[in-house]
Amino acid sequence: VLAGGVNMLVEGLDGKMGTVDLSADRMVIWSQMGQNGDLSGETVQANETPLQVYLEGNIIIRQGENVLRGAQGFYDAREERAILNDAELKLRLPATQMLSGVTHVRIRAGQLRQLARETYQAQNAFVTTSDFGVPGYRLESESIFIEPRAGGAFGGRRTEIDPATGLERPITTLWTTTLNDRFYVENVPLFYLPYASFPADDPDIPLKTISVANDSIFGTQIYTTWDLFKILSIERPAGMNADWNLHVDYLSERGPEIGTSGKYDGRDRFGVQGAYKGDGAGYFIYDTGHDNIGLDRLNLVPKQKERGYFSAGDRWDLPYDVTILSEIGYVSDRNYYEEY
Repeated sequence: VLAGGVNMLVEGLDGKMGTVDLSADRMVIWSQMGQNGDLSGETVQANETPLQVYLEGNIIIRQGENVLRGAQGFYDAREERAILNDAELKLRLPATQMLSGVTHVRIRAGQLRQLARETYQAQNAFVTTSDFGVPGYRLESESIFIEPRAGGAFGGRRTEIDPATGLERPITTLWTTTLNDRFYVENVPLFYLPYASFPADDPDIPLKTISVANDSIFGTQIYTTWDLFKILSIERPAGMNADWNLHVDYLSERGPEIGTSGKYDGRDRFGVQGAYKGDGAGYFIYDTGHDNIGLDRLNLVPKQKERGYFSAGDRWDLPYDVTILSEIGYVSDRNYYEEY
């Protein structure tokens, strides 16, 4: 039992954490430290020997570049597990995930559990990439899970060479899953979501935009845009910039509308040098109104109630000044584009 301000260094752990640095006002240590029990200097023990620490007051646990803070906690060095009350976690993102410009993610929680290396569960918490104590806008959740995730829905499993062993290892992305979410601006709750899943460096809610309008042709209109990658809990395609949106709208004089849109760009498709880019969009509406497209066409009855369109285009610049342009499209009726 140690008090009066304690700093404890644990070295020799397997893996990439390196030295684990624990500091607190008070500590209780459980282990097999030798016959004399002297903790004033260095003590060597086998990796399989238990080393468990209870910490209290101004706790800071540094695991490599990750930092945990709390008021009360318990840490198991051999199992790489911990539990902290009134806690904060600052988690360094993998280099492959820093392409977004974000280097770390931060979690504030009533209770934080470390279940394994880089695997955490937080209760009554919020996740953010902001350094402010309480950000102006944030996603608060009943439960937050962070874990490394290998591969993705696009491009399959990605690997790299481990410089220490020379063997192939999977490239991982830190992934966040949240339950019973509330989106706050300052201290005002604006949005509720029962479930969300997204890369840890992008903790915003799936709702990207919402707008309301009113006119005599479409009536009262509500337009919403959602991030489909987050809704479907899939990673963005590796090696390209991509957006994929879901549009869910309602027009009181016409009917419900649903659509999707997206764009992408990248380089060296299929290993062939050159840039490429493309975009696409599609909408469907069950139209119960009449078209008003000007002059003597103010009250036209649509040919069908199921109306919409789809279009997509792609440009691929190849070596030797060769460019491939591709485009495909479909529209349900001749007046759809003029009306919508």
